[in-house]
Amino acid sequence: MRIFLLLLFPFLAVSIFSSCGRGDDPRAEITIVDVNNRPIPGATVEIFAPPTDLIREDIKYTDEKGKTYHKFLFEGTLDVKAKISKFSIYSNLKGTGEIILSRDETYHTTITLTEPVIIEE
Repeated sequence: MRIFLLLLFPFLAVSIFSSCGRGDDPRAEITIVDVNNRPIPGATVEIFAPPTDLIREDIKYTDEKGKTYHKFLFEGTLDVKAKISKFSIYSNLKGTGEIILSRDETYHTTITLTEPVIIEE
């Protein structure tokens, strides 16, 4: 009986500690729109760690509904930069925002592209 309990204890401990939880990883859904609130497909969405924005956490391109979907390992606040290339009908627009990530939650935000991107040639 003792041997059985000694063998059972590690399995119980692992299952108890793995189920107490971290919860689901933080997620974000970002929608990119124009000034008329129409979704912009094909926009570049980059997510950076503040305050310097030197570390890029993720980069994605919006789908036909102007949305990107992101999953992160940690909670926190991140900066979002969105832009559209000069080859789009929306040419050279950009916008910024932030996302606030929490476990077990999906943060929804909408960024409107309005400012022109300065292209250096």
